[in-house]
Formats: sequence, structure tokens, C-alpha cells
Amino acid sequence: ASVNYVLTQPTGVTASITPKALTITASNVSSVYGSSVGLGSNGFTESGLLSGDSISAVTLLYSGSTSVPGTVNAGSYSGVVAVSAAAGSGLSNYAITYVPGNLTVGRATLTLDPNAQSTVYSGSTLNAATFSANASNYTVTGYKNSDSAVTVPLSFTGSLGFTAGGSATSVLDVGTYGYAAGTLAVSTTNANYQVALAGSLSHQYVVTP
Repeated sequence: ASVNYVLTQPTGVTASITPKALTITASNVSSVYGSSVGLGSNGFTESGLLSGDSISAVTLLYSGSTSVPGTVNAGSYSGVVAVSAAAGSGLSNYAITYVPGNLTVGRATLTLDPNAQSTVYSGSTLNAATFSANASNYTVTGYKNSDSAVTVPLSFTGSLGFTAGGSATSVLDVGTYGYAAGTLAVSTTNANYQVALAGSLSHQYVVTP
């Protein structure tokens, strides 16, 4: 029976509670060449957090900056979005491991729109391929940063199409001709860009008497 015993509290006994493992991973970031992207403080995922504890914010940096500048070249970059300094409640009970995220920078789009043209009837059919391969026959929009036609050279294959009265035709007689995409394909050796023809070709090629 308990009355036969004297209970003595032990001395020199300690308990050690070790921190729980917690992993915080920066979310992957996507941007487009020429456009900056702010990283904010909520782009992360966590693994190991117990109910009742929370993470309210983290510090996210790319090359020491809180944003990805628009000058970063198009491409894929592994482990460049650093994450640190988690803030929240109960986090002192965790051993935190931070895992960086990846960055993908997409290519900017250059848009080509054929210019309005007016020429006098010459009796010769317009060479559509030659006309289409001349960059000066287009208005080009979408250059980023300090880029220009010099740093973003264009290569043309195929040719524009031409229409009259809604039907495909060659340009010869006096009249007004519309532009169509035809077989034209345009590319550039500058890896920061892709090239596209304008979605709506509203300008016209006019042959006058």
C-alpha cells in the first residue's frame, strides 16, 4: 500500500526537447524578358509545420534584390530565388531548412505589321517573297530595354499573301490589296525574342494608275 512508502522527488533529471524539422521552399518564379517581377513575401511552400504554428512571411531575393529585373536574359535558372528569415508564430520550436526556388524567363514577343503601301502601276507582278523579306516594309513593335533592329536581326522565309475582294491574288493591276499571313515565317537569332505577325492586318497595298 502507498502508506508504506515515502516518495522522493528525483534530482538532477532534465528533459531535452529538440526542435522539429521544418522545410521552407521558395516558389518557382516566371517572368518575361523586359518585364520586372516583384518577389513579395508569400511565395513559398512549407513542410513540417504543426497545427497552431504559422508562417506569415519570408524574405525572397534574386541576386540580393526583392525583384527580378527585366534585363535578365530569357532562360531557365535553377536555385536562384533565395528564401530566408521566416516570420510567424511558434517558429522558435523548429530547425528550419531553406530551399531556393527556380526562375524561368520567357522570351519577349516582337510583332510585325506590314506597312501601308502605295505604288504606281508598272505592268509587273509584285514579287511577294522579295517584298516580304524586306524588314523596312514592316512596323516592328516590342523591343525591350535598349534592344533595336541592330541587336535583334530578323530572318524571313516564305511570303505574305495578298487578297482582293476577299480572295487570294497576286499584286499586279490597279486596285487595293489586303495583306494576309500567307506562308511568312519570321525568326531571330536573339534568344530573348520570338517573332509574330500582327493578329489583324488592317493596312493595304495600293496600286495606282
